[in-house]
Amino acid sequence: MATFKSLKCDTCNRIVEKVDVNVAKVKCWKCVSKLVKGPELKSSVKSDKPRGWKFMKEYVHTDGTVYHKGIEQPELKGTLPVTTIVVKEEKKKLTKQEKANLQAKLGTEIQKLKAAMFNENRKTKRAELQRTLQKLNRQLSKLK
Repeated sequence: MATFKSLKCDTCNRIVEKVDVNVAKVKCWKCVSKLVKGPELKSSVKSDKPRGWKFMKEYVHTDGTVYHKGIEQPELKGTLPVTTIVVKEEKKKLTKQEKANLQAKLGTEIQKLKAAMFNENRKTKRAELQRTLQKLNRQLSKLK
């Protein structure tokens, strides 16, 4: 079983806990951080190309450069029109109250559909009601 002791730091006399018995000198974490240079952070330069451009079958940059699946095709430069990117709008996050209201509304609609399905005898009408019921159940499960 390992035994530990406490020692003072060589430079700042700060007490360092849980040092092995065989250790003679110790440096605290603050003194070590002053001695060691921090990691170099890479500057993240944002690309002028849209996300996923390497995975597109064909992407034409604004300068006319043509790419097929991320590989540049210099012989086609300037021959094709620039690719237009459609950005999807972000969905608004529902509050707890809006979520509860929507769940209650979907629940009542599901109840009405089940009652209508119980009373319906025609196969086509029952199948139609079943599809809408499944759709509402999917919406309800997404809210949870």
